[in-house]
Amino acid sequence: MNSNFEAEQRRLTGVMESISEEINRLEDETSRRKNEVIQIRKHFWDEVKVNTDTFDDYLETIIGLRQEVQALSVSQGTHRHASKRLSTLRRMQEVPYFGRIDF
Repeated sequence: MNSNFEAEQRRLTGVMESISEEINRLEDETSRRKNEVIQIRKHFWDEVKVNTDTFDDYLETIIGLRQEVQALSVSQGTHRHASKRLSTLRRMQEVPYFGRIDF
């Protein structure tokens, strides 16, 4: 019985270390992604040249806007995904027995 307990304790310690490492990595990534989103929002209109003189200029403006919106959307989605993963890992860290066994 004691060897089972020690084996389970080693396994638990390993899992908790893995979770802590992943949390540290995701905290850095989330912070970096947040700053990226903030910078894109701050400089959104600096990157787009608004010109409606001719139809071609108008199309170029629309394409530029679309590209900036897409870049912002991708950055926000990546940040949201990392944030969700981080909150999941923090919950896992609080309750290390998060598995499920179906018979």
